[in-house]
Amino acid sequence: CNLINDYADISLWQSSDEALAAEVIKSIRLNSFLAIVLTIIASVIGIWLAAQVGWQLIVIGVLGIIGGYSYTGEPLNYKRLGLGVVATFVFTGVLMVSAAYYAAAGVWNVNVIFISIPVSFLSSALLLANEIRDYVDDRRLSIHTLTVRMGFKFAKYMYASLLLIVFPVSILLFFLGLINNIAYLLPSLLCIYQPVKRLACEPGSSDLAGLPQLTGRFYLLFGIGFMLSVT
Repeated sequence: CNLINDYADISLWQSSDEALAAEVIKSIRLNSFLAIVLTIIASVIGIWLAAQVGWQLIVIGVLGIIGGYSYTGEPLNYKRLGLGVVATFVFTGVLMVSAAYYAAAGVWNVNVIFISIPVSFLSSALLLANEIRDYVDDRRLSIHTLTVRMGFKFAKYMYASLLLIVFPVSILLFFLGLINNIAYLLPSLLCIYQPVKRLACEPGSSDLAGLPQLTGRFYLLFGIGFMLSVT
């Protein structure tokens, strides 16, 4: 998904006078080619898995491919519609986790949907970190992401909320008996200060360039702890 997301930007770079434009276009086309190759490989694996557990996995796979393309691809282009954060919550959170469980276990389990919610929040936060970083450029290019539509201040509050809410939600899942040991989540607290601190920056600040990476680091550490807490 990340590899092909920039393909829609080729037309913008083709009309650009920047010296770097040709190199960027070349890079986008290479990434798009790699995305197609990886999609084919993933589809072959998905068909084999579907043969083992059921045709429903094919439907999920098709939805995943359409959803990944449509982030910036026409005719949906839900990034432009300001729906990227919502779509990420569904596709790389609830749908991805539930489908992975179904592929491994061969059965559906409604509880997995609830267990996937912290992952869904952090997937959305990671996308929102990109939107916050790119706010100035997206606004200049009239790319109406959720951050551009709702404003930089709103996006910062939403981002912080998505990061922090995973802890009370995980505690609730623990009391519901859906995860076993929330102590595994505590180390991830060490990685939450830096991304939240960056929110004090003004739009376009160079310090915001590292926000997606810091968010990803927190996501990784929390994710490892969350997996351990589920087992």
